[in-house]
Amino acid sequence: MGVDTEIRLPPNVRLRDVAVVMGILAGLPKQWYNGYIIVDGAKPRPGCSPETPEIELKGKMVDGKEDHSVLFFYEGDHNGKWRSMSPPSTPFWQAVGRGLVKFFGGELDLNDCDSKDCDYKVKPRKNISPCNNPEWNEFWKNVGKYLHFMFIRPSNYTKVYFWESPKSSKGLDINPKYHRELVWDMICDHDSCWRSSMGSAICDAYFAMSKQFNGRKKSGKELRPCDLSEFTHLFYETPQYVRLVKNELVNPKVDRFSPEGRLTKIMYTDLTLADIEGVRKPTSNNAVVLKIKVDKNG
Repeated sequence: MGVDTEIRLPPNVRLRDVAVVMGILAGLPKQWYNGYIIVDGAKPRPGCSPETPEIELKGKMVDGKEDHSVLFFYEGDHNGKWRSMSPPSTPFWQAVGRGLVKFFGGELDLNDCDSKDCDYKVKPRKNISPCNNPEWNEFWKNVGKYLHFMFIRPSNYTKVYFWESPKSSKGLDINPKYHRELVWDMICDHDSCWRSSMGSAICDAYFAMSKQFNGRKKSGKELRPCDLSEFTHLFYETPQYVRLVKNELVNPKVDRFSPEGRLTKIMYTDLTLADIEGVRKPTSNNAVVLKIKVDKNG
C-alpha cells in the first residue's frame, strides 16, 4: 500500500465539474461550447461500484504522462461531510489537489500516512455552479502561470535562467523538457544573490496576475491586495537533473548584462542515475530545472 494524497471536496460539487477543472489543471486543452467548458480528455466513467465513479484524464499533460485516473468517492470516511479522492502522493496530484480545493473549497491532505490530517483548506464555496457565475467563468481565462528556473554552477558563481510558458501553451508545450530548444533569460550570475533573483521572478508573476482583478469592486470600492486570496506556488513536477546539449548566447556581441545580452539558447537532456559517472562528477554542463505552477484567485 503506497502513500496517497487525499482530496476532500464539498458534497454539492458535481462530478462533471470536478473532472473539467481537474483536466484544465492537468494542462489538457479546453474549449467553449454553448456557454460551457469542454475538456475532451477529462471524463467521468463507471468505477468499481455505483457510488464510486472514476475520473479519467487522457492526453498530453504537464507531467509528461498521457493517462491518469482517480476514483471519486461519494461515500467517504468523513460522515458524508466531503466527497473525496485518494490519488498517489506525487507532485502532479498534489498540485491538482491544491487547485481543486482552492477552486471548490475543501481540504487537502498531502500525505495520508503522516500525523497531520490536513495540510491545506479553503472554506467551501456557496456558488460552485457554472451557470451565471462570473467567478466560474474567470477561472477558465486564467488558471495560472508556469515558471521554470534552471540552475548552473560552472564555478563558485551560480547562473540562474528563467523561462515562462506562453499563455497559449497546452499539454506538453507547458513543460520545457518537451521542446528541442528554448531561449532562456539569465536572471542571475552571482555567488549569493541567486535566491533573491528567483524570488523576484515569482513576485513579478504575482503582480502580473493581480492585474486581472483591476476594475473589480467590493462594497462599491476598488479591490485592495488584502481583498484577494492567497498567492500560491507549487512544483508541478519533481526537480529535474539535466545535461546541457546546447548553451549559446543569442546576442554574444552585446553587453552580457543587458536584456538582449542575457538571452541564451539552451537545449538539454535528462541526466538519470543510469549515468552514474555524470551524477558523481557534475560538470559545468550539468544543471537542475525547477518547474513551478503559480496561481492567484480572488
